[in-house]
Amino acid sequence: MPNNYPGIRFEVLNPKSVTINDLYGYMDINTMEWYDGVLSTMMARLCRDESLDFRWMVLDGPVDTLWIESMNTVLDDNKVINKYFRF
Repeated sequence: MPNNYPGIRFEVLNPKSVTINDLYGYMDINTMEWYDGVLSTMMARLCRDESLDFRWMVLDGPVDTLWIESMNTVLDDNKVINKYFRF
């Protein structure tokens, strides 16, 4: 019997398991080179998937004011990633 429903692809991360620089990325002030963080790498991987599957990024862990405030800059009022935010 054929499956008439789209699949689901998800990636899970505990944001407290990495430093803030590793989570979001950072610029090395000595070389002026940008290093991607775990979130941007995960998002880029999910966005490259051209299938019709639903894609979820799950941040599973305790909420910390340091990482959640930075996350609010890319979320809209409905807590969805802003449609103008591009990778």
